[in-house]
Amino acid sequence: MADNNATTPVPPPAAGAEASGEKSKNADKNEAKRLAKMEKFLAKQKAAADKSKAAPAAKEEKKPKVEKVAAAAPEPEFVNTTPKGEKKDMSQPMTATYNPKAVEASWNDWWEKERFFEPELTADGKVKEEGLFVIAAPPPNITGSLHTGHALAVSIEDGLARWNRMLGKTVLFNPGTDHAGISAQAVVEKQLWKESQQTRHDIGREAFVNKVWDWKDVFQGRINNQ
Repeated sequence: MADNNATTPVPPPAAGAEASGEKSKNADKNEAKRLAKMEKFLAKQKAAADKSKAAPAAKEEKKPKVEKVAAAAPEPEFVNTTPKGEKKDMSQPMTATYNPKAVEASWNDWWEKERFFEPELTADGKVKEEGLFVIAAPPPNITGSLHTGHALAVSIEDGLARWNRMLGKTVLFNPGTDHAGISAQAVVEKQLWKESQQTRHDIGREAFVNKVWDWKDVFQGRINNQ
């Protein structure tokens, strides 16, 4: 006779059901992670937007006060009080800004009077026994005004002249406006064509030479007075 109290055995869950449950749990976890990341991202975006809105207001608050600076009084025009040929009068107050006209005034006249540009000779007027060093009429030429390139070249020549004078030699450094004339001719020819559509052959030798001399007078005078 069968025992009525016997427990009915429960069949084990199917393997497919267990796998389905695990997948469901993993999906829930992944979804929770995704939502958390999205929440953080949205929070960062909101914080950045709030910061960008607050930045202009902060800048406006921190604007420095611009102090009104009184305009500087114009400096008086330079008046050269040094007699021609005398050493420069240095008693006048210095200007706040560099004024080449004021700085360079009078010096060249005094140097010429003191004969600083003349070569040093012996007592009987001969070249010193240490030797002779001469630079005769280097550029600048007459094709334009003096510029930084001329100053660079002349500064090298000036240094050589001074060095040889320190060695005791009789030194002559004689800068000028002499030139072979080729550059001047080229400039005048271009100018002639630009102004009248003519060449030097059209106007003839004598007329062209006169134009070159006119050009020379203009720029040589400018160079000598620079």
